[in-house]
Amino acid sequence: PHVGLHPADPFMAPPMQKATVVAGSTTVLVEGKPAAGTGATCTICAGVPGTLIGTAATVLIG
Repeated sequence: PHVGLHPADPFMAPPMQKATVVAGSTTVLVEGKPAAGTGATCTICAGVPGTLIGTAATVLIG
């Protein structure tokens, strides 16, 4: 769904960079939901499994 015939394809939809975390931390909650850390399993796009990659060096969870 994201890939067009070539990069200039006007019908190419940009990726949304949106995922759903399958399992977060069991001990750390953020707004009542389990916190997701680097390496957490996610589902992306059409349910394809992926892995969360953290980029903040100043925020540590767990």
